[in-house]
Amino acid sequence: MNKIKCISLNVFGLLLCGVIFWVDAFTLISAASGMPYVVAILISICTPQIRCIISLATLCSLLTILGYFLSPEIVELWDASAHRFLTLCVIWVTTGIVVGYKRIEENLKEAKKTYQSMFLNSQAGLSRTKLTDGKFLEINDRLVEMFGYDDTEDFKANYSAIKCYADEGERERLMGLLKMSGTVDNFTTRALRKDGSVFWIQLCARVNQEQGFIDVVSLDIDELKLAEDKLFKNKEKLLRLNEDLHQLISETARIEDKERKQYSEILHDVIGQNLVLIKMNLESGLEECCPHEIEGHAAISKAFLLLQDTIEKTRSITTELYPSILDNNGLVSALEWYKQNVLETMGISVNLDLDETVEELTQRSKRTIYRLIKECLQNIIKHAEASNVFVTCHPDSGMFKLSITDDGVGFDEKETDTKHGLGLLMMREQAVSLDAEFNIHSQTGKGTAVSVTIPFQQ
Repeated sequence: MNKIKCISLNVFGLLLCGVIFWVDAFTLISAASGMPYVVAILISICTPQIRCIISLATLCSLLTILGYFLSPEIVELWDASAHRFLTLCVIWVTTGIVVGYKRIEENLKEAKKTYQSMFLNSQAGLSRTKLTDGKFLEINDRLVEMFGYDDTEDFKANYSAIKCYADEGERERLMGLLKMSGTVDNFTTRALRKDGSVFWIQLCARVNQEQGFIDVVSLDIDELKLAEDKLFKNKEKLLRLNEDLHQLISETARIEDKERKQYSEILHDVIGQNLVLIKMNLESGLEECCPHEIEGHAAISKAFLLLQDTIEKTRSITTELYPSILDNNGLVSALEWYKQNVLETMGISVNLDLDETVEELTQRSKRTIYRLIKECLQNIIKHAEASNVFVTCHPDSGMFKLSITDDGVGFDEKETDTKHGLGLLMMREQAVSLDAEFNIHSQTGKGTAVSVTIPFQQ
């Protein structure tokens, strides 16, 4: 159809140019020096092809020049030349305007075609509804499919924006938001399909009050919502498991303390005291005997030394199991004992700088801090190859800042280091039991720094 229209317009343009040329060249009218050719250019605006317009303008220009030589001389040469030059200028200016108009028209058609393609093929549901009654004016196939319909016309005839909400008052809530700002983003609600099933939908809407319609972009987020709900439930379950784990660790630590204290008391009150009594009885018996009556005096002396060593080790094990000094003298004294009797015997220099206000913490908190510091120091002994360790604990803005640093080999935090894993886990869990913040920083060859921020309300 467009091809026939183009041919018809081109033939009409050629005939019109021929008539104008005949009038211009062979009559005294002279066709206003060729100016009527502009009419042919203006008529060519109906031609769908730009090249036809340019071809017609070229033909009109040639006929204008030819008419200059063939037309009767009714005006002076100078006036005729000026008129012809003006005609050529008007022809090409008009042609430029017509061509520009045609290009704008083609761009608009292409844009409309692109918009229609995007509108129809969009993966989001697109619609335009009346502001008053919610009737659908424009919809795409995705929206029809989203609501469970097979036919667009059936959907428009039997459905409206008022009926699509599963919960009462949702449209009123959306309209209220649109009234306030004119646009609404990420409006999440539940919608009804044709079969009555409910699904989650997210809307982005813009209202045009003057023309009385609302443009809406709809996204089916039912699967996303189900995944979010599942994730939320799993997160809640994980939090409960984490709480149970913390409670289990706290209970385990409490039971361990109880068992350690029980075994320590047994070692101290039974085995330790029995060893001391054995030593005292042997010393008393040896004093009553004459030296020449005793055979194997050297062997007995060795036995005394072994007995004394056993007593000392029993005391050390007793203190290591449960430092009663922690309950009797406090955290600072317990750490000083551990420093002098354990760490310094291994050649590690430990600098303790603990503020006395740490003793204001509860006994449970001090036992946990003691275990945390001890676990950290044991890790240093096993893995760090450190020569110097610095332990500080000072109050700061309602918190206690505990810091443990060493000058050992360190490790790469980015790499999984199994030999540090269990120790670090135990320290973290002990910090969590205090509601404390635990951080560790280490770099290969530059030592390790552990920091724990403990609430003073402990």
